[in-house]
Amino acid sequence: MLLLLLGITLSGQGNLERYEAEAGSFNQMTVTSDSTASGGQFLSIEKSSTVRWEIPVDHSGYYQVVIRYRTVGGDQMQYLLKNNSEIELGFDMSETWNLFSQPFYLDSGINNLGIKEGWGDMDMDWISIGPSHTRIGITPKKHTFYKEAPHDLVFKVDNFHQQIQEVRLAGYPINYSVAPYPHQESAIWLEIKASDLLKFPPGKHAVSVTLEHAEIKAGIAILREPVFSDLVMVAPDVRHGSSMLLRLPSGKNMLIDCGTSRIRDNVIVPMLHRNGIDTIHTLILTHYHGDHDGGDSGRTIINDFHVEQFVDYNTHPTGYEWEDHGVSFKIVNSYTDGDEENTRSLAIRISYNGFNFMHGGDTYAMNQQKILHRFPADVPADVYYANHHFHGSVDPEYVIETNPDLVILQAQEAIYGRAAYMVKYKRESEKVLNKKRTVPIETLPALEVGTIVLRIDGAGEWCYETYRKQDDLLIPGFE
Repeated sequence: MLLLLLGITLSGQGNLERYEAEAGSFNQMTVTSDSTASGGQFLSIEKSSTVRWEIPVDHSGYYQVVIRYRTVGGDQMQYLLKNNSEIELGFDMSETWNLFSQPFYLDSGINNLGIKEGWGDMDMDWISIGPSHTRIGITPKKHTFYKEAPHDLVFKVDNFHQQIQEVRLAGYPINYSVAPYPHQESAIWLEIKASDLLKFPPGKHAVSVTLEHAEIKAGIAILREPVFSDLVMVAPDVRHGSSMLLRLPSGKNMLIDCGTSRIRDNVIVPMLHRNGIDTIHTLILTHYHGDHDGGDSGRTIINDFHVEQFVDYNTHPTGYEWEDHGVSFKIVNSYTDGDEENTRSLAIRISYNGFNFMHGGDTYAMNQQKILHRFPADVPADVYYANHHFHGSVDPEYVIETNPDLVILQAQEAIYGRAAYMVKYKRESEKVLNKKRTVPIETLPALEVGTIVLRIDGAGEWCYETYRKQDDLLIPGFE
């Protein structure tokens, strides 16, 4: 059995089989001659176009799907047609021929695979099927459980169709249940009930999940009650949007963005009320897009709560700093740094006792390059809040310089089909950093783990916890 902390690589069945794009069954596509293309021809993906192949495999399992493509105008999203499924794929911008590679589950026999136009404007040379490169994993790698505020714990397990054989906590078997993870065929949710966790004594305990061909490990800290922390930061699952609640050491409440109108009314406002908040001492709107400002420039929050201070991208210039009871704030991107809402978005560095948090707002790679040039000493951070939901452009050099221990991502399942997340972050940033780091980065998409709570006392004195079930969540120790 292979022991694993982060993941393992498994080899799939079969030899590499290549299918020329122009040999498939296609419509609304143009065959173009090009000496740099395999066989001297390629297909241009245009509006409403599709191409399909019938691909046989000997055994059911995961196979690496590789696509040779090029995109000149920018990142693109197309759909993989896999039997009866449509799966979003993200293609990184490339003016020369490039390779997309990702494992997918294929059934024994004939599989109907194809590409359907999503954003279009992409050339395709060939598709190949071969041995897979799957990486078993678990998220989050650490959980916290409070005996005085018990809640069920949920892990996302990237199991790639391997069945779970046993789960152990502190070396003892523990009951568990599994449910499909709705956004990826390669993952499941693993749940451990609070009633079973209450049987264990306080302490830090190892969790081992035994699969058919591997074992993955995580940890659970069981505490009697939450220890008071000077600074608390809360990032709920807001789908494609942004909203964070901060309780400062002064006891003041800060809200950064409020999501879409639906999220504001169904997630953010109920969370504020449940936690006894009627005053928001500072409301910050990073910019005026509906997934950040509630679709009404924050008016609902301002009308329903006592807001003492309002900050947006016009309030202070880039480089402006202020402090609240030891918490420092510095604006590293604002209105004058762009020419439309996203590039004008606030990006803010928040620091306390040597702990550093970088909120990327909806900035793009071009903004990150400016920040790296203007404020290089401010870029490194313990926690990075993903810019533009890792949905728009990401500068790997910036993320590598940030070198965070934790990345928080508020987004919906579309990230799995976006090159910004799958290529620029996962492959060119996270993977590169993890080769140099003793402790790998923990990446927490809120759609996978639910509400993320950071408890901070300073550098090296901070922790996080997650709550998958957030509808009635009373944040332990927040008041």
